[in-house]
Amino acid sequence: MQIEIRADKVVLDGYVNVTGRDSRIMTNADGTKFIEQVKPKTFQRALEKNDDTPILFNHNENRVIGSTKSGAKLYEDNIGLRCILETDDAEIRQKAENNELTGWSFGFKKIADEWQDGEIQKRILEDIKLVEVSLLDKTPAYIATSVEMRGEEISVLERRVFEDDNVRVRKTETVSKTQEETQDGIWQTETVRQEIEIYKLKSKGELY
Repeated sequence: MQIEIRADKVVLDGYVNVTGRDSRIMTNADGTKFIEQVKPKTFQRALEKNDDTPILFNHNENRVIGSTKSGAKLYEDNIGLRCILETDDAEIRQKAENNELTGWSFGFKKIADEWQDGEIQKRILEDIKLVEVSLLDKTPAYIATSVEMRGEEISVLERRVFEDDNVRVRKTETVSKTQEETQDGIWQTETVRQEIEIYKLKSKGELY
């Protein structure tokens, strides 16, 4: 994830999930182990169905730090689900300055999935309702599930974390316009380089 601290805001740019690759081994509530993969285009379809997708801080519904309606960019590319968020939130700025932001997570409800048998079962998410995307300053459990009862209906909300070991922070609040444009070029080049590396690892099946 790239974090840029400007004079009036913080810009965050990173991947929420990489599609088409297997997750780490996870464990269901009943103790069954499985791996999971989000099928490409699943996020794209989910976003197309949403009128708005909120960006939360640590999955806290009372801490909405952005949304697609308010200008956050959330889209699926050939790597996965990417989020670009600009915010003037004071707490997020402080966390960024202290290098305390750790990555992204997303909450979803399953619409359609496929389970494949093997030594370890594999779950492929094919259609989901994307409930929210969260910026994190902590490392929660990779997998989390909560059950909601609405009348006679049971609604299962699941959360997944994208573990980003490459969080980079830069400040541009005191540089000149020419310096900022130069730094922007370097920053964009580094972002592209990172995306290429992720794509290479993904294509080789080495990204876990």
